[in-house]
Amino acid sequence: MADGYRITVRGEMSQRFCQGFPGLVGHPASGRTVLEGALPGRQPIDRVLSKLDNLGLEVLDVEPLAATPTDSKEG
Repeated sequence: MADGYRITVRGEMSQRFCQGFPGLVGHPASGRTVLEGALPGRQPIDRVLSKLDNLGLEVLDVEPLAATPTDSKEG
């Protein structure tokens, strides 16, 4: 399971509008908005995608964000 997601949608969403997606930070630019971050409470990505669809937003791309590697060496 991904630690977070990067979702690109068509259109520039305001920061206030982006606040409707807890855990995700919006970065609007060049006619697109990138929502990026971890979903709270293990919320499934399909809920977020469904919400975007219900709002009439076109999802252009969805990328899982890899976990940040941690150094597990002891010593």
